[in-house]
Amino acid sequence: MVIGDEKVAALVGSIRGASIVTDCYSKVNVSGRTAVGGIVGMIGGANSCVQNCYNTASVAARDTV
Repeated sequence: MVIGDEKVAALVGSIRGASIVTDCYSKVNVSGRTAVGGIVGMIGGANSCVQNCYNTASVAARDTV
């Protein structure tokens, strides 16, 4: 299990700029306060993407997912 406060995820907490996360999966439960995701917690840039990825575990956030 991954537990954090903000920008929390199983693989990448935060992406900025032109970034690509591809061909990945997670089976990890994730819990946090805000910007919480199964693969990526926050994407904050133009031309960033997540493709062909999935999460099979639970994702819980106190504020935003």
